Amino acid sequence: MTENALICPQCGAPMTLEEGRDYFHCSFCNSYVIPDPNKEGVVLLEKATDYKCPLCGTLLAEAVVNRIHILACPNCHGNLIPQPSLLPIITAARPIEAEPDHMNHPLDRSEFQRKLPCPRCHQPMISYEYGGGGSVVLQGCEPCALIWLDFGELTRIIYSVQQAQKQVPDKTEEREVDFDREDTRSISPFKIIWKL
Repeated sequence: MTENALICPQCGAPMTLEEGRDYFHCSFCNSYVIPDPNKEGVVLLEKATDYKCPLCGTLLAEAVVNRIHILACPNCHGNLIPQPSLLPIITAARPIEAEPDHMNHPLDRSEFQRKLPCPRCHQPMISYEYGGGGSVVLQGCEPCALIWLDFGELTRIIYSVQQAQKQVPDKTEEREVDFDREDTRSISPFKIIWKL
């Protein structure tokens, strides 16, 4: 058991993280604890790993966001996300309502100079701009397929994607074709609505 394992608030016994679940169970008094999410919707499961936060050096903990398992820092609240999990996290996110000036930050070009170590292989991660909007500079390790996001950056990415989706017109466009013309009298007159 890790030193920062959750203690049961009912009886004081150590609680265990249920395998494949997002909550803790106390086998002594049979109570359950479901951790609260932070402002980005990340739920810390408080099960420490051997990976160090590339920003502050704290041991990363297992966490869940939008039912997808990631690693998160209990200190600076940054997130280490497997690259294939980023899109499912964004897709599953609830709508974010926020003031545009709170979310629309200009791109900070100094972020490209950051050299954070990959928590898995300890090699410097590369910095690159996230292509989906939000003016976020990601740190990523291609060999390990991991992405590091500072606290607040996940929310900015999700918000920018949701705003872009709102601006895209609906491609299902109704077109009315009128066959009730002189040259088509042999066809029974009717109107067809085509969905394109």
